[in-house]
Amino acid sequence: MAISHPLLDDDGKAIRDPIWGYVHIPAPLLALVDTEDFQRLRNISQLGFVHLVYPGARHSRFEHSLGVYHLAKQFLQRLLESDPPLELADEDIPVFLAATLLHDLGHYPFSHTLEELTPFFVSHEQRARRLIEDPKGEVYRVLRDELQVDPAHVANVIDYEGADRKIPDRDLLLANILSGTLDPDKIDYLLRDSMFCGVPFGESVNRDRLIAAIRYDSTRRRLAITSKGVSAVESLVFTNYLMYRNVYWHHAVRSASAMFKRAVQEILLHPDCTCCLLLRIPPA
Repeated sequence: MAISHPLLDDDGKAIRDPIWGYVHIPAPLLALVDTEDFQRLRNISQLGFVHLVYPGARHSRFEHSLGVYHLAKQFLQRLLESDPPLELADEDIPVFLAATLLHDLGHYPFSHTLEELTPFFVSHEQRARRLIEDPKGEVYRVLRDELQVDPAHVANVIDYEGADRKIPDRDLLLANILSGTLDPDKIDYLLRDSMFCGVPFGESVNRDRLIAAIRYDSTRRRLAITSKGVSAVESLVFTNYLMYRNVYWHHAVRSASAMFKRAVQEILLHPDCTCCLLLRIPPA
């Protein structure tokens, strides 16, 4: 029998999104959105230097995170109604929905550009874990007091690839839904980036058909689709190819990113640099 949970209802604050329409956020999750760490995402560009080529690409990680939450909630409802349904504990639902909102919490400025300087910066998933598990932080308090979940479980769903820790199977299952081959994160950023860049690639994706076709594969423990959703997924895959070819890997974007990374690297390696606390290695 499918799980019913108040966080899955379309109640709470309604936020108008250009991709998905109204996004409904209930009070406990809205408390996460209102934290200083989440509000910071308003100033983190989703596409880094892409705006140098596509001037409309000024959207932020903030609205992307809201879109991923909205889409992931619809996915979860479909999976709970599958035959056989996805079996979750009551606590797993707020853990998953919180993780969808917070999955980009640790992002640096300029999208993934700084993150690619691996000797100096940890991944945004690892940084998100630090923020979520900080007992003095506002996010930790909201997760514990408002949502009544263990912040470590939320962090596990976001940061699950580290070899230094054992992630429980229940958290890995939720992580695979959020960050699998066909996931809400990828779907949202492809459609959102396409729209704000002013390119038509995302318009071919039948999003309603895609959402309706989502099912749970209990054998492989991952998302699956019915035969009716194949064409929508094919359109999404082709959109992914076109976005990388024309937007994400545009030569001007890659040139600007390379120059910026080189400048940051030179600053951090300078003997007079006072920013060594950012480094994962001791200064020379």
